[in-house]
Amino acid sequence: MKNWYGIQRTLTLKSHKTNLISAIKSKTFRFSSLYPVVIYDKKKPEKKPRLICIPTIQDRLVQMILIKYLAEHHKDDLAMFKSSDFSVEGVGIIQARQKAKDLRSTKEFVLKTDISSFFDNLDRSQLIKDFRQTLPLDIFYLFESIVKCDPLIPLDYSKDRKQLIQSKSGKGVRQGMPLSPL
Repeated sequence: MKNWYGIQRTLTLKSHKTNLISAIKSKTFRFSSLYPVVIYDKKKPEKKPRLICIPTIQDRLVQMILIKYLAEHHKDDLAMFKSSDFSVEGVGIIQARQKAKDLRSTKEFVLKTDISSFFDNLDRSQLIKDFRQTLPLDIFYLFESIVKCDPLIPLDYSKDRKQLIQSKSGKGVRQGMPLSPL
């Protein structure tokens, strides 16, 4: 039975891969609803809760492939790949910390800021308009589908959590997706 399961699993993975590639090529692929997670700051209970949205594994994979493509073919066009962003692959918190130290030693003033609810308040129609001019049309529809992606509200969530999710539906860009820093 163990060998049969392994064979079946391999065939299923190959089938999913083939179907996924076909859906992307035919522009019929759409991202699934996101799974919402509401995070409360226990150290600062007065702070508003944060909504993080988790994509399916398949959607995460497609986004990561899209990031790789954009990094290779449109690096100069997109801010995500500039030297001041440390969220992309191969760069991270250690490099961000070092860059901050370097700037402090060369600049008289350094401003640290955290724009409250920045991603939640981005204008989706403006993002779509801007990226329509930057991205090739054959992959633009993927980006548009990501931007329009919203969470599905779990039935067992409390009234407060449901209200938080509903208040953010249809606007902004969800945090928690590989492409959200873009």
